[in-house]
Amino acid sequence: MQPTPRLRALGLALLSFGVAVYGWWPALAAYKNTQGGDGQYFHKLVEAGRVAVAHHHELPLWDPYECGGRPLWDNPQSLVAAPLIWLALVLGTTATMKLWYIAHTAAGFASMWLLCRKEVGVSAGAAFAASLGWACGGFHMHHFSGGHAAFVTFELMPLALLLWRRADHDDRAAIGVGLLVALLGFEGGALPLLYVAVLLGGETFTRLWPVARIVRIVRAGAIVLGVGIGVGAVRLLPVIDQLRSHKRPLGVDLDHMTLSSLVDAFVNGYHAHLHRMPGHAYVWGEYAAYLGWVLLLLALVGIVVGGRRHAWVGALLVLGLALMIGHQGPLSPWGILHKYVYPLKEMRVPSRFNAQASLLLLVYAAIATDRLAALARRLPELSRGRIPVRAVPYVRAVIPMIAIAGAGDVLGHGLQLAHEYPTGAPQSPNVEPSARLFIGGGSAGFVNEPQQNRGRLSCYEPWAPYEGAPLWTGDVPQAKSIDPAVIVSNVTRTQNTFSMDVQSDGPSRVLLNSSFDLNWRSNIGAPVEVDKQLAIDVPAGVHHVRAYYRPRLLTFGAIVTAISIAAVVVALRRIRKSIPQRGS
Repeated sequence: MQPTPRLRALGLALLSFGVAVYGWWPALAAYKNTQGGDGQYFHKLVEAGRVAVAHHHELPLWDPYECGGRPLWDNPQSLVAAPLIWLALVLGTTATMKLWYIAHTAAGFASMWLLCRKEVGVSAGAAFAASLGWACGGFHMHHFSGGHAAFVTFELMPLALLLWRRADHDDRAAIGVGLLVALLGFEGGALPLLYVAVLLGGETFTRLWPVARIVRIVRAGAIVLGVGIGVGAVRLLPVIDQLRSHKRPLGVDLDHMTLSSLVDAFVNGYHAHLHRMPGHAYVWGEYAAYLGWVLLLLALVGIVVGGRRHAWVGALLVLGLALMIGHQGPLSPWGILHKYVYPLKEMRVPSRFNAQASLLLLVYAAIATDRLAALARRLPELSRGRIPVRAVPYVRAVIPMIAIAGAGDVLGHGLQLAHEYPTGAPQSPNVEPSARLFIGGGSAGFVNEPQQNRGRLSCYEPWAPYEGAPLWTGDVPQAKSIDPAVIVSNVTRTQNTFSMDVQSDGPSRVLLNSSFDLNWRSNIGAPVEVDKQLAIDVPAGVHHVRAYYRPRLLTFGAIVTAISIAAVVVALRRIRKSIPQRGS
């Protein structure tokens, strides 16, 4: 009796979460500890979103707890729009962040399994080895253990590739890719989205024949863009506006890899994450993509025996490796794309294309596992009878076990890295929030500052365009006039707003204790920048002034998202009705 599709889906879900829970067991064992490294920054960012809703009863739009104030909803790396992150309101931030990694590791396992089984057509044993190697591979675990929570969406690359290869003949797959685009935007995956786009763009060139297929691919691309931008509009449009308004200062990235460092990236599991690479611009964690010798050698065999059927895998592997090795000269792939092609002009760290290279190497390892197992059938013939027929089943069983053992080695390396996760101090359970939000005076620890209602002037990350404003610290009024004759009273502050009464005989300027941003608004007067600080130009008279932060395209984006979700639901229902049901 064959299992039903629902039963198979349930089995895959249980297997995927079982692998993910085991892979992140060190983090779960230290349950109360927060994440170290960059994880502290993302934890505080999520905590700012939780406090905005739970304490200030506002949407998480502005973060006053870092850099003197900076965008929160429209920060390209922000997680606060992610559906899973809203569980922090129920579970707390610490538990939610641990679930964040487990859920995406499970999604990575399931994504690779589906790609290997449904598109590449390998056996369950080969797919298991590739899926385990991908979900807990060196690229993911180095970035995750180091705290880069916005990189979890890299785990979904296999699913994006699977759906895109089917999108030209199945609208449901095109809609699925579009929904993935929206999800990556919600989850702070601005950078992973660019790498996925390069992967799918390269794959498209492998299917441009016959010419009639191009029309179908263009149609699928239009669906992907329509669904992705439409469903993700409430998040993507504000982020795009931020990226358009502020350019992150990036120089030309001339970093490159040698042949030895390229091999090292896949087989060297001994360098520490923050180990400085001599002659390279970045730490080891940016190059590391540990797959181990077993899976790498299987991948090399797969390249040889893959044949024309899997030539597209080889083409994408060549593209990934060519970009991964970085700037090899002005005519190298990275040299050309980074200099002339937007948005790759805004990217750095070409070694991160090791994610694409790892994905394709693991696909080839799965192919080799099955091809070698098939070759075992001919052992008696090839050995001229020296190997008996009865030995064939044992040899065939050993080959996938070798692949799975190689994947187990990768998992073991991932477990070592997972021990680096819970090195941050636990979030204090007894922090009493201040009645007033102000800068300075925080005493409960970095990740507790939002809960304590305290901000700081220091900055952890570069996405703070107006860092360095001359703000004032302490429990003092959060608004004051430049002119002593102007009376500013009844000042209150929340995460997104300032409210005050202003009395002046003439036009006046009121300074607010926050960094400036173009998205600040006011019901009276106009927000202006004064040496990176937020100020309001108020007309003469007595006014109740309310300044508030709202991304310019937030409301429009919310309307577009709502309409797009309704349209997707209708489209999927129509597609389902148009498909002949079994037995009809």
